[in-house]
Amino acid sequence: MHVTLTTLPAVRVAYMRHTGPYGLSVNQFWTGTFLPWCFAQGLLPGASCYGLGLDDPRITAPEQCRYDAAVQVQDDFVARSPASVTTLPGGRYAVAAFEGTVPQLSQAWTELLRDWLPASGMTLDGRPLFEHMPPDARYDPATGVMTCELCIPVTAL
Repeated sequence: MHVTLTTLPAVRVAYMRHTGPYGLSVNQFWTGTFLPWCFAQGLLPGASCYGLGLDDPRITAPEQCRYDAAVQVQDDFVARSPASVTTLPGGRYAVAAFEGTVPQLSQAWTELLRDWLPASGMTLDGRPLFEHMPPDARYDPATGVMTCELCIPVTAL
């Protein structure tokens, strides 16, 4: 896994929350709820998207896991229910490119956090971890293959 350290800017996003197991249900939330809402708001194409898994599924029951699907918005964007607006904090992040399916995405997160992080001399610092899908990210509905960047907030030990 190739990981780079970079400083990311803070990003204002509109988001919707999904509660339930990670994996297929999150993918269905993106394709059936969040992306159609983004297109209806005129936010896509052309904006970065973000996915934030807010709970550790090894600790939190699957039906209680929270996941936020988010899209970058301008300062004057006003969200209406069922969406909200927040700012993803900027700062130093470890970033790893990913290409694969949803099950492979779960494995990539495990490798990044279990293998790379302890050997890196870095530690998590409390800001959210997220998947970043830049405007040119790809998703193939026929194969389920997607591209994104896995971003973890880090600080030196």
